[in-house]
Amino acid sequence: MKKIYRFFVCAVLALCACNGKGLEPAPQAYHFEARLCFQPQTKGVTFGNDGESISTQFEETDCVYIYNETKKAYARKVTGELIALHPRNISGAYCNLTGELLFRVWDKVTKRWTLVAIEEGDTYALYYQMNIPSPGEDNIPSHDYGFQDCGQETASGCDFAQATGVAIQKSASSLSVPEGVVLENMQSMFRLRLSYTNGGVPAVPATISALSINTKNGTLVETYAPTDDPDDRYLMSGFTLGSPAISADGDIYLALAFRYDDLSPAEGDELILTVRDAEGNVYRGSKAVPSGGFADSKYYYGSITLAWLRKDAELTITCGEGVNYELFSDGNYDFDSSNPDPANITISGSGSGYYLTFTWDATITLKGNGTAIYYGTDPFIYLDGSGDGITTIILDGNYTIDCRNNDTAIWADWSYLLLKTTGDEQTLTVIANDPDYKGLYGYLNYYNGSNPATLSATDFTVTLTSTTPGPDEDGDDVPDYYTWVYTVTPFVA
Repeated sequence: MKKIYRFFVCAVLALCACNGKGLEPAPQAYHFEARLCFQPQTKGVTFGNDGESISTQFEETDCVYIYNETKKAYARKVTGELIALHPRNISGAYCNLTGELLFRVWDKVTKRWTLVAIEEGDTYALYYQMNIPSPGEDNIPSHDYGFQDCGQETASGCDFAQATGVAIQKSASSLSVPEGVVLENMQSMFRLRLSYTNGGVPAVPATISALSINTKNGTLVETYAPTDDPDDRYLMSGFTLGSPAISADGDIYLALAFRYDDLSPAEGDELILTVRDAEGNVYRGSKAVPSGGFADSKYYYGSITLAWLRKDAELTITCGEGVNYELFSDGNYDFDSSNPDPANITISGSGSGYYLTFTWDATITLKGNGTAIYYGTDPFIYLDGSGDGITTIILDGNYTIDCRNNDTAIWADWSYLLLKTTGDEQTLTVIANDPDYKGLYGYLNYYNGSNPATLSATDFTVTLTSTTPGPDEDGDDVPDYYTWVYTVTPFVA
């Protein structure tokens, strides 16, 4: 079922600006007025109780944004806020859409949003339900599929659609939209009934705290920025929905987008759901992708059984003076950027299912012969450094980080990543799935598994002492993950 919308112009009015003698002409707004129509089953607004149908209806809170492709300018207010056109006089499959449009771009010299002159022959794009319409200079408006909670209403609010290359006619102070403009949806709608088992026996998990959504071949779209550079428009990533609207046995509703190419094919792909409950139990289930992949504008319904995978254990974290964090329902220890730079923390012993994020540099001690397991879509430790900073990992034992579903176990952005030890010799074992990064990434010194010696802090030596490929369970002739062992010793002249 193809999700399309058709715009019909019923009337085009003129808005004239009067000029006082000796004053600059007032900006001329272009009056836009159209009668909007969509065909049945084009929006996931109301899901039928039979699990097989959806009904459609525009809502007054829906938004349509207009973009001049030729001038690379959105219709914006003087503050840079996007001008949103809202459906009115909704009647069945019809609604009115009207508004006054001025197109602006950011002037880097004057630091202002400045008007652009539109011309006959310009082409336009229409964007429906773009949920991050940020006016900031460096922020390109986009649509984020992570703004959901598995409920009907939020899934319906994530049905983004677009029409590009539209030849809107310009006449005096009006814009005339031709008939037959089609808004094509950029995602599929899902209604899935979840059930759970433990050892093959039906299970009833405790209150569910998080749902993670991913695909086997990395085909899931998290964010789509339609006016970004073509290579950067799609952020391909799984995402986690905290406090989702899921009961122990019941339906979930999702709007999901997928992008397939040679590196991320539909063949052999799977939709993977991972649920965590309030007691730390983790359940996982998957659904095979149809031949050719999930198609845009289609509605999929069915069921997935999630089997008990493990019970997560929280990390034991000791914070240095002035360091604070917030623990989110998806297992993220998020350390506040207002804390000291670098932050000092200690991770003691083992844990599973949890990961750490910092918005600046840190010194992290891994204490004891522990193992940290994190199978989500992030590194176990992610640090967004302050620029030319230093992230230091101190080994106080032989520590292992198993992050096999990610390309790295520790990712230090915008900074150096350095290793130290408190003993004569300690090892850091990392498990990840990208052979190039070798489990670690330091933006300023260790990129794509360069010389391991660059990981050496002052007065220490780091060597990569072993690399072990993991199994090839999916049969693609590539190991599913690798194990690297880094040995850290005090420097001996």
